[in-house]
Amino acid sequence: MNIFQKEILINIMYSEKIGLKIYNLAKEIWSYPRSLTGKGNVKTLSKFAEICPNLNIKYVRSGQKFYDWKIPNEWNVKEA
Repeated sequence: MNIFQKEILINIMYSEKIGLKIYNLAKEIWSYPRSLTGKGNVKTLSKFAEICPNLNIKYVRSGQKFYDWKIPNEWNVKEA
């Protein structure tokens, strides 16, 4: 095996490893009950922040205006 073939093999192995990590993340967060303002959304963003420490999450209180939109009250799905 020449150096070019070894490099390709390493890239494929790295890509598969990253792909598996992404798949496992998606599998984990899939079941989170997300709504626009609920705890599942916060849990999802927190999981992303674990992976990307530079992620800047901003929290906005319910009732606060944002341009022409008013932030709704938090609601959480308990059963679907």
